[in-house]
Amino acid sequence: MRKNRKNSLNVKLTLASVYRAYLKPREALDVLNNAIEVHGDEPELERAIADAYAEIDPKTASEAFAKAIEKTKKTIAP
Repeated sequence: MRKNRKNSLNVKLTLASVYRAYLKPREALDVLNNAIEVHGDEPELERAIADAYAEIDPKTASEAFAKAIEKTKKTIAP
């Protein structure tokens, strides 16, 4: 079951990347925010959200990157 869930997340991340490639960062954020509801706050999902915000609002992107970095630190054992 875990593998299917991971594949589903990868599909959503890919769809968000396609939206960003077509200069539609808001649509990418819609997909990513929906993914958070389903998958929780996976570090790669947080980074993708920060990337999408970078095209809309640099200040929000900076905050999102800081949040993603902090979460990544917590998931890595010292």
